[in-house]
Amino acid sequence: MTFKSDLNKFTKKTNAKTEQALRSAALELFGKVIIKSPVGNTSLWQTKYPPSDYKGGRFRANWNTSIRMPDLSAARKPEKSAAAAKTQMRVALGQLKLGQTIWFTNNLPYAKAIETGHSTQAPIGVVKTTVKSWKSAINRAANKVKNK
Repeated sequence: MTFKSDLNKFTKKTNAKTEQALRSAALELFGKVIIKSPVGNTSLWQTKYPPSDYKGGRFRANWNTSIRMPDLSAARKPEKSAAAAKTQMRVALGQLKLGQTIWFTNNLPYAKAIETGHSTQAPIGVVKTTVKSWKSAINRAANKVKNK
């Protein structure tokens, strides 16, 4: 083995572990945002008569994870579990490469209102409160990768 090939092996291994840690931390945080996202509770509404076709969970279901460019769609059907959003998150993060930008978006017209405290279920938002735990999430993920 030459020094150059040893260095290339080390770099490849280090990059793979870094990507793994980033994926793990992003999965943790994005998952928390999804779970913290309020699901319409008609008992809290000022009007007691929701539309007949109303189904809670549209906001929670419309989180989008993408790499390189933001996903500006907002078409998912309401679902309290947000299974489709979680699946899409795992698939997108599985493609993450070192140096790429991860986008996590919710493009519903009331997303900003929820984030700025207009929901009694999330009075201090969902993203800004979760972002505060990035450092501990990345440290946990790095330690987990390091100890493998």
